[in-house]
Amino acid sequence: MWFKVFIDTGDLQHKFKKVREFLAEKNPVKLTIKAKGRVHRELLTQLLNKILLELQSEIEVPETPAKFEGHNLSVIVHPVKNKKNEETKVQNTQSNSQKVQVDR
Repeated sequence: MWFKVFIDTGDLQHKFKKVREFLAEKNPVKLTIKAKGRVHRELLTQLLNKILLELQSEIEVPETPAKFEGHNLSVIVHPVKNKKNEETKVQNTQSNSQKVQVDR
C-alpha cells in the first residue's frame, strides 16, 4: 500500500481500512511511503511510525526493519497470528490422534 508523505487524515483512514482488509484475509502487506522532491527522511519515518502505531493490534512486529529504497521507505508487515485458533488446531490434532489410537 502506497502512502505519500503529505497525506490528509481522511485519506489516511481510507488506506488504514484497505490495509486492515488485506490483513483480515491473512495476507502480508508492504507499506511504502513515497517521497517526491526534497523531503527529509525524518518525515518518512514519522509517518511510518504513525501507521505502525495505528495498526499495532492487527500486525506482528516486522521481522526486518524499514529500509530506504531510493527515495521511498518500505516495510513488510504480517497479520497477527490468532493464538486461539492455533490452540484449537493442536487440540483437534491431539484428539484425532487419540481417536486413531483407540480404533486400532
